[in-house]
Amino acid sequence: MNNKESIKKIKDIFTDGYIPRRGNEEYLSYSKNINCFGHACLNLTNRQINALREANPSLKIFDIAGLGNVDDDNYWEECLYAFIKMVGLEIKPIKTEKIKLAKNQWLIALYDAAIDSYHFARKEFDGSWTAKESFTSTISRFNKLPRRYINPNPNDPYENILNKLYVITNPYAEV
Repeated sequence: MNNKESIKKIKDIFTDGYIPRRGNEEYLSYSKNINCFGHACLNLTNRQINALREANPSLKIFDIAGLGNVDDDNYWEECLYAFIKMVGLEIKPIKTEKIKLAKNQWLIALYDAAIDSYHFARKEFDGSWTAKESFTSTISRFNKLPRRYINPNPNDPYENILNKLYVITNPYAEV
């Protein structure tokens, strides 16, 4: 299975009406290739991830790099928009996290990293924020949206600074 097939399978998950609600479900150990983007923006269950992994054990479709114009100041935002569109979801920027979301919507935060990279967090339905690092299977939980986020990897503790907030909508989900 190549990335095109993987993206189609993910799109199928969402066109079937999936609304991301992992809750406190920990990622399984093989989920190290599920990065912050995969957690915040797609939030697939272990069962869904396992089905994708069984079809392609080396699957790393959650890397959004290369989907935008590298010379653009909004490179990571372009990459985000491109992937979200490819899997059939809708996305729009917002100014504040204090908005009422429909049942088919979820809120994410994009951070700029000091190392020309990105980081994402998602607002859970209980009001907390969560983030996941690629190197671990655990999820960091915050009571409120962090404006700055230090990568918890002791070998690479770079700082991420909040850039923008977005609402992602699954137009195929019943509300």
